[in-house]
Amino acid sequence: FEDQASCHDLASRLFEDHEIDWHLEQKNVLASWESIANLAKNPLVTIGAHSLTHRTLKILNDQEIRNELSGSREQVAAEVGSPVDHFAYPFGGRNAVDHHVFQIAKSCNFKTLATTRSSNLFPAHGRHLEALPRLMLSGNNEQMAAVELAMSGYDQTVKFRMRRVITD
Repeated sequence: FEDQASCHDLASRLFEDHEIDWHLEQKNVLASWESIANLAKNPLVTIGAHSLTHRTLKILNDQEIRNELSGSREQVAAEVGSPVDHFAYPFGGRNAVDHHVFQIAKSCNFKTLATTRSSNLFPAHGRHLEALPRLMLSGNNEQMAAVELAMSGYDQTVKFRMRRVITD
């Protein structure tokens, strides 16, 4: 797509052509702010930011990147009633975020920022808190054995042939 608006327009037309109220469908599948705020009250839960409009940050200008990160932090903090210190890039692969995006993100003063890149965590990641890997669980009914295997680090150890990957 040329831009995010083109993608949004196409999705709107598809839903309209099939007589689907996508705003209603979103309410059926997405968590409400109320449920997120309740979840945030649990001391074992940390709620982070994820961007305002779920756009690919690499194609935005510097101010738009800052707005996506800081605006998201402000919105989530207002909705859950507590500070937001962590961020997960909406698209965090090599084609979506790069060192330029990481530097801007770092200036937004989050404690950690997680990419969608996979790797085990190593002490050296402490110098790259703006570009951390994250374990992706899709929610597609993973078998517990597969989740445990992923969490053990075995998958990434094999994938990277025993090499420590800090930023990729």
